[in-house]
Formats: sequence, C-alpha cells, structure tokens
Amino acid sequence: MSHDLKKTAIRQRMLEKLRAFQPDLREEMSAGVRVILSTFQPLHKATTILAFAPLPSEPQIDHLLDAWRAEGRRILLPRTLERAGAMEMVELTGLMSKLPSGPLGIRTPIGPACEACSIDAILVPGVAFDPKGGRLGRGGGYYDRLLATQEATMTIGTAFECQLNPRLPQEEHDQEVRFIATEKRAFECPPRSEGSLSE
Repeated sequence: MSHDLKKTAIRQRMLEKLRAFQPDLREEMSAGVRVILSTFQPLHKATTILAFAPLPSEPQIDHLLDAWRAEGRRILLPRTLERAGAMEMVELTGLMSKLPSGPLGIRTPIGPACEACSIDAILVPGVAFDPKGGRLGRGGGYYDRLLATQEATMTIGTAFECQLNPRLPQEEHDQEVRFIATEKRAFECPPRSEGSLSE
C-alpha cells in the first residue's frame, strides 16, 4: 500500500473516532489537555506562542489561549492564504469566542499578518501523532510548510491520547514535532535515526 493510501486510511479511521465522542467526554479530555499544557515546564518561559483555533473534533484550548493572553503573552493564530498550502500568522487581540470563521471553516483573527515574528513555541494540531513525533494532518500540507520554516522553534503536538498511533507513514517532506501533549501526559519525542522513514 502506498504512503498516500496508508495516510488516507489512518486519517479516515481517526476522524471517525474523534467525531463519535460525546460532547461531555470531549470537554473532559480537552480540560485535561489544557491542564497538561498549562503546567508543561518548557512552555513556562514562552512569551510568543503560535497556537490554533480548534475545530470541533480537536482539543478545545480556547480558555487556555484566553488565559495566556490575559497574562500578557502574545498569541498568534494561523490564517490560510489563497496560495495552496500557505499560511500567515496573525496576532489574537480579543477573546477566542469572538473569532469569525475564515477559509476552510477555521476561525481566524482579523488583522495584519505578523511579519518576521519571533516565536517561542508552536502548538501543532493533527489527526494523529506517533511517539517519535510523526504527524498526520488533514492532507493540505499547511503545517508541513509552516514547520519547515520554524525548525529552531519548540513544537508541541496537541492531541488526545487516543490519537497516538504506534507508527505513522512518513515521507521526506513530513515535519515532526519535538513534544506531544495529551490529556494524560506531555513528553519529548526521541529523534528518528537517519533513514528510518516508514515503508
């Protein structure tokens, strides 16, 4: 089976699982993710954080982002561009609940793009992750392109524990994350050895 077919099968299976969660359970797990992120030591000194406005199936981190901004931290969110797979960063200046819906149904702040921003940490959404930092997105390549330009920045895959897959198919262009945070734990991903991309 090709990489694309493997990715499509995993993506479909995982999205079906995520969409089947009852709202109460999703919120309980989301609360756990927020606690783990808020107490995650490597994030304590991060003053500029690129986060994401979660889709309904993703960990609901709105309250945490609002709290961080109230503390004086700078929160950036991605905004998709007309160019395929491209995003720019926009500063969050109000409450997450006030964000309008933008392209692809993703809530997006209105305002100028943040050019040449110095980012301390990136919270990275995904459909699935593996323990070595492998990530499976929704297939548009947006985060792979973004993360390729932020190699020196701390990256934290943000997901539910059930989204961890023992091993994801990886290709040369796929970008990995350095840490993963779920409702149960946060951990650093060991580096993959050279030539260890999945068959």
